Amino acid sequence: MAGKRQHVETTLQQPHEIHFSAADPDCRVYYGSLPGTSLNVVVVADILKGWVKTAYLARKKKQGIVEWSR
Repeated sequence: MAGKRQHVETTLQQPHEIHFSAADPDCRVYYGSLPGTSLNVVVVADILKGWVKTAYLARKKKQGIVEWSR
C-alpha cells in the first residue's frame, strides 16, 4: 500500500460499499476502487476509536453483511 494513501482516504470518504466486519462489531470494511485496475481498495476501520486498522488491495469483495451500498 506504499504510495496509496490518497486511495485509502478516498475510499473512506467516498466508498462504493461498506460491510459490517465479521471479526469485530466495532469495525467496518470500506470498499473502493483503484483507478486503472480491477482491484478493490479495502479499508478496515474501527468506527468507535476512529482509526484505520488496516488497508489492502483485493481482487474480490468478501462475502458479508452490507451496511451501505452506492
